[in-house]
Amino acid sequence: MLRRLLLVWILLFACQLPASATDDRPAYPPTKKGGTTYSLHGLGVADPYQWLENDEHKDVVAWDGAQSAVLRRRLDAFEDRASLQSTLKAEFDLGGMKSLPTFEGGQRWYTYRPKGSDHARLYSVVDGQRPRMVLNPNRWASDRTAGLRAWHVSPDGRYVAYRRDQYGSEDTTRYVWDTNTRKNLPEFIDRTKFSSVVWLEDSSGFFYSRMPDKGSVPRGEDQYHRRLYFHKIGSLVLDDPMVYGRGRPMLESFLLYKSADRKGLLLRRGMPYGAIETFLCSWKDGALGLTPLIEKKDERTVVD
Repeated sequence: MLRRLLLVWILLFACQLPASATDDRPAYPPTKKGGTTYSLHGLGVADPYQWLENDEHKDVVAWDGAQSAVLRRRLDAFEDRASLQSTLKAEFDLGGMKSLPTFEGGQRWYTYRPKGSDHARLYSVVDGQRPRMVLNPNRWASDRTAGLRAWHVSPDGRYVAYRRDQYGSEDTTRYVWDTNTRKNLPEFIDRTKFSSVVWLEDSSGFFYSRMPDKGSVPRGEDQYHRRLYFHKIGSLVLDDPMVYGRGRPMLESFLLYKSADRKGLLLRRGMPYGAIETFLCSWKDGALGLTPLIEKKDERTVVD
């Protein structure tokens, strides 16, 4: 959907190019209208372009291609294209800024995009020593379309649980990098869109959220029903127990996090734009216990 919005924005920009860029107004490919209608508070709301939300459907792929062809012809005819391209390339090639650091295993961890790089790299450093590059997503694909999303370092600094995307997609896959061997562990976890991670303090495993497998929920709901699992380092992902989410509302969001002193494990949950409930969690014998801290109150409160 983001790709489509970007395409529409570029098309609108292209319409403002000088008249010399084209002799006639482009013949835009037709966009069919569907008959989808939703009921909202008892009123029928038409959504004729809902079919465009299915990125992988052959009709949507053909629509994308036709629109891109129109844009390509118009941009290629733009007289100052080479000059504009050179200016943009020089700006994008500038180095970035260091991210806010985290501190694990006696080291400081941060990301930084050097000049000329498409993606920021992950570094670790011990005070007084030279930084060490840990992950470099610029090497993951020859066309540099694979990127590093969120990353979470284990308390002992040995492992990095990180998400990797392809072509900027939000549907990411989680890997675990071993900083000793400088290789990924064999296990990987898919369907980790917007997934978070909380490590156990002994670095033996971590909790993570994940979207349900396709076919395990009603059709059209596989981008909802978020669930929480626990992964033990070195074990099979297929054996990861689900510790929260079964039977919960489809639209419910939740966040598992540690207290500032790292002694407490807390779970926040709530419906969109609604009240938030918070629980103190216990982890014993592979089960997550919940003790209410704030429950059944019409408020949005953050607890630490």
